[in-house]
Amino acid sequence: MTNAGARQLDRCLEIAGALLTLPFLIQTLGTDNYGLWAIVWSIIGLYALIDFGFSGAVVKFLAQTHSSPSNAGQSHCLSTLFWVFVTQMGILLGITLLCLPTLGHWLHPVSTLHAEFRKAMTIVGCGYALQIPLSVFRGVLIAEQRGWIAHLGRGISQALYILAVFLILPFYPQLSTLAWISWITALGPGLVALTWVYFQPRTPLRLQPSLFKWKELRRLGGFSVHLALIQVCLFVATRADTLIIQAFLSLEAVALYAVAARIADQLRSFCIQITHTTTPVIAELDGARDDQSLKKLWLKSTHYTLAFSLPLLGGAFFFAQEILIAWVGQSFAPAAPALQFLLAAVFCSLLFSASQNQLSMRGEESFLSKAMGCGQLANIALSIMVAREWGIVGVAAVTLIVPAFTDILLVQPRVSRLYSISLGRFLREVLEPLLAPVSAGIAVLFLLEYLLKPSTLSEIAFSELVLLTIYGWTYLLRNPQEKRWLRDALRRKDQRSSAFYPQGLARKTASMVKEETKIQ
Repeated sequence: MTNAGARQLDRCLEIAGALLTLPFLIQTLGTDNYGLWAIVWSIIGLYALIDFGFSGAVVKFLAQTHSSPSNAGQSHCLSTLFWVFVTQMGILLGITLLCLPTLGHWLHPVSTLHAEFRKAMTIVGCGYALQIPLSVFRGVLIAEQRGWIAHLGRGISQALYILAVFLILPFYPQLSTLAWISWITALGPGLVALTWVYFQPRTPLRLQPSLFKWKELRRLGGFSVHLALIQVCLFVATRADTLIIQAFLSLEAVALYAVAARIADQLRSFCIQITHTTTPVIAELDGARDDQSLKKLWLKSTHYTLAFSLPLLGGAFFFAQEILIAWVGQSFAPAAPALQFLLAAVFCSLLFSASQNQLSMRGEESFLSKAMGCGQLANIALSIMVAREWGIVGVAAVTLIVPAFTDILLVQPRVSRLYSISLGRFLREVLEPLLAPVSAGIAVLFLLEYLLKPSTLSEIAFSELVLLTIYGWTYLLRNPQEKRWLRDALRRKDQRSSAFYPQGLARKTASMVKEETKIQ
C-alpha cells in the first residue's frame, strides 16, 4: 500500500505540475520561446535511446540476485550496471558539449534565438547525462521493495520544481533559467535514492571497477536488447511529431501541438497504471504455464483499464476546446481537433496495452519490437507527407491511425493465437459491459453542455465529477458483482485491496482469475 500510495502521489504531483506551470511558462516565456523549449526536450528526450534497455534490467536482475545467499552476484550485477551507466553518461556529455550546439544553425525558424537555444540545450543535456548513473540506486530501492522512497524523491523534486518556476522564472524569464531549474527534476530523485541507499543499505554498495564483469554484461545485454528496441519505438512516437512539425510548420504550431500532446500523455500515464501493475502477475502465471488464467487476466485487465479511463478520456474529448481555452488561453483553441485525435489514440493504445504487456512478458519481445518498429516507421513517413498540407491535425490523425492498425493487424492476432480468441470476441468481452455506462455518460455530457455550458476549469471539473458519478453508478448497477466486491473491499481493514489503488485492482484481477479457474 505504501509503494502504491507513493506512486500515485508522484503521478498526481506531476499532473498538478503540468496544470500549474504550463500556462505560466507560455505567459512568461512567450509562445515562440515555449515552442523552442518543446524542441529542446524533444531532442534531449532522444538521449534515452542510449540506455539500450539496461534501465529495465536493473530491477529484474537485482531482484534475482537479492535472493541469493551470496553477495557476490549482487556486487557484480550492481557494479557492472553502474559502470555501464557511467560510460553512457560520458558519451552523452561529449555529445552535449561538442555536437548539440551546432543544431541551432539547423533550426532555421529560430535563427534569432540560436544563442539561447545552444545555452538551454547544453544545460539540459548535461543535467540529463549526470542523472543516468543515479538511476542504479532507484533500481536498488525498487528491487528491495522500497520503491516508495524512489517515488517520494520524485514527488519532492516535482514540488521543488513547481516552486522554483513560480519564484525564480519571473525575475529571469529566459530559457537558460528554466533549463537550470530543470536540473531539480533531473538530479533530485537520484540523489534522494543515493542518500537513502547509502545510509540504509540492504544491498552491498561495492562499485569498484574491478567488479565489472564482461560475462555479467552479456547476461544483462541479452535481456535488454529487445527492451531497447521497444523503448526506441516509444520515444520516437513521443518525440518525432514535434520535430516533424517544427521542420515543416512554425514554432507556434509546435507550441499548439505540444500542449495537446501534454494533456494526452498525462491522461495516458494516469490511466495505464492498472496494466502496469499486472506485469508481475503475468510473470508469475507464465512461470506456472497457466495459460487459462493468463487469458482471463488479459481480458479482465483490459476491461478494467478501459472502465477506469473512459469517463476521463470522454470528458476531455467532449470539452477539448473549453479545456484549452480555460487552461492556456484563446490562442490555443485551434489545437482542439489535434487534442481530440490524440485522445482517441490514447484510447486505442489502452485497448491493446494489455495485449502488448502479455507479449513482452511471455517471451515475445522480439516480435513486439519489430511490430512497433514497423509501425513507427510508417507513422513518421505519413506524418511527413501530411504535415505541410494538413498541419498539426493531420499529424495527430496519423498518430491515431497507424498505431491502431499496427495493433489490429500485428499485435492482436499474435495474442489471439495464444489464447484462441478472435478480435471480435475480444472486443465483445471487454467493451460490451461498458455500453450502458458509456451511453449514460454521453447523455450526461450533452445535458451538461446544454444546461451549464462550462467555460472555466472549475465548471469543467464539476462537469467531469458529475460524469464520473453517473458513469460509475450505471457501471455498478449493470455489473452487480463489481458492486459487491467494492462494498466488501471498502469494509476491509486492509485498504490495500481497495479499488482506489491500482495494485488493489491487480490483486483483485488475480484473485478473480484464480477463483474462476477453480470453479471451472
